[in-house]
Amino acid sequence: MFISPSSFSGVFVLPSAIADGALKTASGSFLKVIIYIYRNCAEPVDAARISASTGVPEGEVGDALRYWADKGFLTEGEPAPAYALPQTAAENTPAPTEKKAETTARSGAKKIESNETGASDISPEKEKKEHITVRPKPLTYDVICRRTDESAEVRTLFSEAQMRLGRIIGSGDQSSLLLLHDYYGLPVEVILALCEYARASGKSGNMNYIYTVGVDWSKREIDTLEEADEEFKRIQELDKNWAPFCEITGIKRKKPTAKQSEYLASWIDRYHFTTEMLACAYEEMSRHTSAMSFPYMNKILTVWYSAGVDTPEKVKAYEQEFIDKTAKKAAEREAKKKNPYGIAAPAQTEQKPASYDIEKAQQRAKAAVPTLKKKEKR
Repeated sequence: MFISPSSFSGVFVLPSAIADGALKTASGSFLKVIIYIYRNCAEPVDAARISASTGVPEGEVGDALRYWADKGFLTEGEPAPAYALPQTAAENTPAPTEKKAETTARSGAKKIESNETGASDISPEKEKKEHITVRPKPLTYDVICRRTDESAEVRTLFSEAQMRLGRIIGSGDQSSLLLLHDYYGLPVEVILALCEYARASGKSGNMNYIYTVGVDWSKREIDTLEEADEEFKRIQELDKNWAPFCEITGIKRKKPTAKQSEYLASWIDRYHFTTEMLACAYEEMSRHTSAMSFPYMNKILTVWYSAGVDTPEKVKAYEQEFIDKTAKKAAEREAKKKNPYGIAAPAQTEQKPASYDIEKAQQRAKAAVPTLKKKEKR
C-alpha cells in the first residue's frame, strides 16, 4: 500500500508532536477533536459544532479541549480561536470568536468583522476594548511570513520600525510588533511613534520595553498619535521628577520600575504633591521603618491628601494635632483606669478638728456614763 499522490491536493498542517507523542496516550475521540480543530483553524472553537462534525459527544469534546490545552496545543482565554493570530477585517479573512476592532492609518475609523455579516463600519467613537488577561504566545516564523505577504500595512510596520529603531529586527521583534498590531489593536502609526520614542530614550534595543508599554496603552485605549504624544510628555515629566526623588530617598536607579512609576504618577499627577511634600513623607516613613517602602509612603501621602495637608507647614500642624489627640486619649485612659465605672466621688463634708484636751475628754466621758441607782430593800 502506498500514499496516493492525488491526496496531497488538499493538505493542512498538524504539529508533529501530536503524531510523535500523543498517538499512544490520546484516545480516538480526542484525536478526532484536535484533527478537526487544526483542519478548521480559521473557525472559532465551538464544542457543539465539533460534536456535530466528528460524532464525539459534546461532554467528551470538552474533556478533549482541556486535554489538548494542558498539552500546549490550544490556548485558553478569551478570545479563544484555534490559532494564535486573529485576522484583521481590512483583509477579508475569517474572524476569531470575539469581534476584532482595527484602526486604519489614515482616518482612524474602526472596522469590525463578523463570521456571518463580514466587514462593516461602526461608530467612530471609541468602543470599549476588552481587557486581555492571557498573554499570547510568540508568533511562528511561518505566521509572520504569511502576514507579511498578505498585508502591505504589516510590511510598512516592519520596514519603518527598522528605520525608527536604527537597527535590523529579527523574527522575535517582528512577532512583538505584529502582536501589538493584530492582537492588541494598536495602529501602525502609534507603534512606530513608540519605537521612535524608545530610540530617543536609549531603549531602541529593548523590544520588551516597547511591547510592555504597547500592551499598557492598549488596555488604557491610547490609540491615536495625539494621545501617544500626551503620554510621552507625561512619562518625560515623571523622569524629571525621578532624579530629585532619588536624591531624597537615596535610591540608586536611573529609571523607575513600572510599579514605582505608578506610585510616583499618583503622587504627582493625582495628588499634586511637590518634591518638598515627598521629602516630608519620606521623613515620616523613616521614623517607623528603616527601609524604603513605596506602599508605606503611599499610605502617608494618601492620608495627607484626604486631610487636605499639602504644604510642609500644614504637615507640622497636622502632626502636632495628632500628638495632642494622642496625649488626650492617653489621659482619658489613665483616668478610666483609676475610676473604671465613671462614678463621681462623694463630696467631703467639713469636719471639726479633733481636740486633744485631756480634762475636756474626761468630762465628756463622765457625762456619757449613766448613773445607776441603788436598789432599795423591801
